[in-house]
Amino acid sequence: MASPIQIPSSAVTPEIPMPRYESIQAMEDMPPESVSRVKGMLALGAWSQIHKTCREMQLQRVEDRCCTDQWLDENEREWLDLDRMMRSRPWATKKDEEFPYPFREVTDEMRRAEGPWVGDSKPFCREWTRGPAPCEVLTNIRPVAEYPPRFRVLLFTPELGSCSSFSSTSWATLAPLDTTDLWIVSWQGWTDFDTMIEQVTRKVLSFADAATTVWYGHSMGAVVAYEVLKRFERFHSPNLPVALMLSGCPAPHLFAEHYTLHEKYPWLQKLRIGNDFDILQPEQMDALKRQLQASPDAEPNVEHRKAIMSDLQVLQSYRFDRADSERAVAIPLITISHDEDELVAPTLVEAWASYAPPGAFEFVQLEDIADGEVLAGQGHGYTMCPVPELLDKITSICMKYERKTDLESILPDIGPTEGAFPSEIDCIVVGAGIAGVTQGRAMTESGMSVLILDRYEKIGGIWSYYANKFSRVNSSEPAYRFVNQEGPASRPNLDHSPTHDILRDVYTVAAMHCYGKFRLSMNVKKVAKRADGTYDVTCQSVKTGKVHKIHAKAVAFHVNRRIGKRRDVDYPGEKQFRGDVVYGYANEVLPLRFWGKRVIVIGAGAFAYENLRTALEHGAKHVWDQA
Repeated sequence: MASPIQIPSSAVTPEIPMPRYESIQAMEDMPPESVSRVKGMLALGAWSQIHKTCREMQLQRVEDRCCTDQWLDENEREWLDLDRMMRSRPWATKKDEEFPYPFREVTDEMRRAEGPWVGDSKPFCREWTRGPAPCEVLTNIRPVAEYPPRFRVLLFTPELGSCSSFSSTSWATLAPLDTTDLWIVSWQGWTDFDTMIEQVTRKVLSFADAATTVWYGHSMGAVVAYEVLKRFERFHSPNLPVALMLSGCPAPHLFAEHYTLHEKYPWLQKLRIGNDFDILQPEQMDALKRQLQASPDAEPNVEHRKAIMSDLQVLQSYRFDRADSERAVAIPLITISHDEDELVAPTLVEAWASYAPPGAFEFVQLEDIADGEVLAGQGHGYTMCPVPELLDKITSICMKYERKTDLESILPDIGPTEGAFPSEIDCIVVGAGIAGVTQGRAMTESGMSVLILDRYEKIGGIWSYYANKFSRVNSSEPAYRFVNQEGPASRPNLDHSPTHDILRDVYTVAAMHCYGKFRLSMNVKKVAKRADGTYDVTCQSVKTGKVHKIHAKAVAFHVNRRIGKRRDVDYPGEKQFRGDVVYGYANEVLPLRFWGKRVIVIGAGAFAYENLRTALEHGAKHVWDQA
């Protein structure tokens, strides 16, 4: 599939070491058949060394970028999300019985038995220093009905806040309703800013399922979101949000001087023990609950009071110390203010412009698009019950920066796939899947001429013709990776990449190293070996029937032998069955509506378990597997 899409600037293809082996002197006296066998053994030895070298290179890359604890965090969060989602469905019978994540303890036992795993050299600090807090660090206030979500929005609480800082009733109207996953990040409960940021960063790193994600931080929550994002750079994490939205907060270099919370509300300095909240005047408690978004209705409970007192210490401990050259984030930055915010002037919010990439900053003044009287009544606490225009802006940002997954818009151009055939060539590769494209690259880098043939009209092999839209890599991905996508949001999932990412990688390698070297819709009819050890290759166009003959020094076959033609299953009473019957690959499942249905999956291979998960994610009522 040729397209005008260019090679991603973020793509880096790992080096492929070329074979290096010397001939054995005794080969000079061997008969030709023995020489051929010895050369084959030497080639196998060279291949083994190449495989070992490539694997070591990729494993080193993994160790440099993430640790086993991070993988476990990602898996645990997704596990618990799916469990919560399925317990929320109307037919669930154990709505209040959480299914615990079992693999962290098991992994620790395996480590003790097997020794360290890849990624164990730089573990997360497991010490958790959070004190009393009103809610968990991550709280899902509006899950999606079917997984995965199209969008995800993370709301970073303001200082003194909690999950109640964002009214679930108001924020529940954020569109699109059915496909937006809404979370609150609560950073309350610590007394030191740097310690808090490190531990909150670990929690937020667990979002790694490639959903288009926007972060929104209000008041000091804006600074927290910014600092967490900067910590992501240290982990080389590609799981960045697509945009950062901030409101009601001065730029970090102005924060300490201009965010004078204690001057505006001097009574905050009197909050030293929990009972001090009981002597606040009604107008003071109202300011705490509304302007500072501590809680919309009820007064803070004991845990929340302790967290508020901790927050007051965190406010004093933040010091911005980044050089001008290091302050910018790697994603679009949108800041929001209004002229009735009594704590933060619009000019202080607009000063975030120097933290955005070139051409990727937007400053929104709410009074220009929303009811000024409503905003005046909300003051600084305007994200607790946001005006519709603010929610609309968030939705528009999600839409504007949505990650592209449709193949037509992400696959680079691999050059013409029809045209003239050479009469002589160094190597013909039969099969344009991952292995065929990779060998084509190796031949090209070795200075050899190569032509890659495939009977189908697209490259990509089984990932093009057998994988489902919901398929993922189901092996240890460091051993599978052949393109390292670098940079922000370049590869949103470090492990278990989905179909579109794998195909983008295949097309990227093809475009970078084998441009114009493909002839597709070609059936290889015959390969005949000459006396000199070279080959005559005969192929025929599937479309026109035209026959081509090429003389090649070598022929390499990389054809699919794992997945064959579909095997229809007969069973008693099949004519009376009124449901849908589909094969579990090649996107036959896409038209199905799983919601509320009973599903039987026959088989116990990779596609069987993939379809088990797909059925559950998309709302199946019951799923059985028959091996």
